[in-house]
Parts: sequence; C-alpha cells; structure tokens
Amino acid sequence: MNLNNIFKKVTGIALAATLSFGAFVGNAFAAQTGPINTDGSSNALTEAPSIEKEVTGGYFGGGTFEYEIKAADAPAYSGYQSRTSADPLIGIGDGNIELEDGETTGSEKLTVNQEAVDKAQPGVYRYQVSEKASGISGMKDDDKVYDVDVFVTSDNGTGRKIAYYIVSLKGEKAPLKFTNELSQKSLKVTKKIDGNQADLSDTFEFTIALAQAEGKKNTSVRLNGTTPIKSGENAVSAGQIGNDGSFEITGLASGDKITITEKDTQDKQGYKANVTYNDGKLENADVKKEGTSVTFTVADDGEITWTNTRKGDIPTGLIENVAPFVLAIAAAGVIFFIYFKNNKKEEELA
Repeated sequence: MNLNNIFKKVTGIALAATLSFGAFVGNAFAAQTGPINTDGSSNALTEAPSIEKEVTGGYFGGGTFEYEIKAADAPAYSGYQSRTSADPLIGIGDGNIELEDGETTGSEKLTVNQEAVDKAQPGVYRYQVSEKASGISGMKDDDKVYDVDVFVTSDNGTGRKIAYYIVSLKGEKAPLKFTNELSQKSLKVTKKIDGNQADLSDTFEFTIALAQAEGKKNTSVRLNGTTPIKSGENAVSAGQIGNDGSFEITGLASGDKITITEKDTQDKQGYKANVTYNDGKLENADVKKEGTSVTFTVADDGEITWTNTRKGDIPTGLIENVAPFVLAIAAAGVIFFIYFKNNKKEEELA
C-alpha cells in the first residue's frame, strides 16, 4: 500500500469521525424547536436558566414566592448516562422570589452547587422545580412542575462542570415560568343624607379596617386606588364624607372581611344610619361621636349605600295643638261662673 492510499484512508476515517461527531452533537443538542425526546434535545442551554415569576389580574401589593427543587430519575440521552446525586447539583439562592409593592414580574437564576458537581459522575441528572402555595387571598397558584435536566461533563476525566441545561414541561420544551392570577373584588360606598330635619351639608368621618381569613394574606387592598389597607393594622380614614360623596375599596378577595365605621366627629346629633350588604347590616342605628360600625364579608363586587336620616314628628291635627288651651279657658269660665253666681246671691241677701 503506497503513501497516497494510506493518506486517503486516514483522511476518510477522520472525515467520517468528524461527521459522526457532528451528527451526535446535532442529535443531542439540536436547534431550539420541537419536542424533548430520549434521542436528543431541542432546547439545550449553556447557562443556568432563571425562574421567571409573573402575577396577573390587577394591582399586586407584593409578596414572597417560594420554590422547591427535588431530584428525579433522569431520562436516557444519546451518549449520556442517567445519574443521581446525593447532593443537589443546582439550587435557587435563598429559595424564593420577592415582589415589591406594585411589581408583577421578577426572576431568580438557578445556582450551581460546584462542590457537588465536582463529586458527580459525568452524565445527565434531572431535577423537578415547583412553586409552593402562595397563601394569598384571591390568588390562583401555578401548580406546574418543570423538569430541568443538567448534563455534567469532565475535562479528561478530572474536572467537572455542568455543560448544558434542558427545561421541559410534560416532555415539551418550555420556559421556566410560573404565573399566578389574582381574582380581585371592589366595594364602592356612597353616602346619602335624608329626612325633614337633615342638613345636606353635614359630613361624617369614615374609617376602614381589614381582616383576612385564617392562614391567608392580602397585600393588594387599597382605598381609592392609592392608600394601602393592611390586615391587623389601624383603620384607614376615608375622611369626611357628605351627601352623594363616595369612596372605593379595591383589591379585595372573596372571604375578606371589611369593617366600616362612621363617626359623628362634628357632633351633628340625631342621625340614624341604615346600610345592608351581605351579612353586614345597620338598621336605624344611632350615629355616635365615637363611631358606629358594621362588618361586611366580601363575596363579589358591590355597591353600598350608607344612608343617614334625621327627621322630626309631623303635627297630626288641630285638636292636639289647641286642646290644652281650650281646657284652660273652659276651666277659667267655670271658675268665673261660680264666682259671679255666688256674688249675685250675696247681693240678693244683703
């Protein structure tokens, strides 16, 4: 065999090896389209993915969302052996994402436990990522469970690193995103003043306090879209409200309890309050300086009319008004009659 033939054979072998390696890589980590499968991946990442968080449905007053990462059995990938590790190879910082008041999105990048990676065998490891129940009133939690496959490689059999990541949901490529939806309610309270002794310029102070169901929290309740109303804290003042005045409480959830108090701080006196909504009711209640309260359990959006009435008794007839005077005059007439009669008798006898 001459050198030319040897060169051709060596070149052919090298070319075949190159093509085979290229086919393997393309098969294992192809373009980011299509389903995840056991022969390869369509969604290989070279950096650790981030958990993305979103809250929809309206204004969100902020909260903390916690996550769990658990080891699971990895599927078979071409050229990679399924492995398990006693110590997790990935994690998420302190395990949560915190959204501030007014924020609806956030993210946290998965972290690498390099100490555990250094001890791991080359191969593929699977972890399942889920979000814990939020405990937030009116929020529908995201119960999806994502699979995160991590591929550990070695440098000449010594150093270890995570070279690739694959995120999937039920076998399909997917972003590592959790979306929670708020179902919020609102209450509008309108003030009315009525009665023949009412003064339509009178005003009354209103305050609002929030109580939530046990084990729940709601940070999204606000007065007139601006002032936070927080559970367990001092009541929030809506100010002085007069006839046809109103205020609105937003961000409520079904089951929240709202206590509204009306105070006669200007000492108008004599008014009676009437209001009804769900299980809360005031009927002919005295409006006092120190306050008159009613508690409502929120069920749905609603409008509350809070009516204060002050009225005087209307005269029912002339007899009731003049009778005392008639009796007095009649009595005086009798006295005069007796007096003059007796006086006349005395004159006749004289």
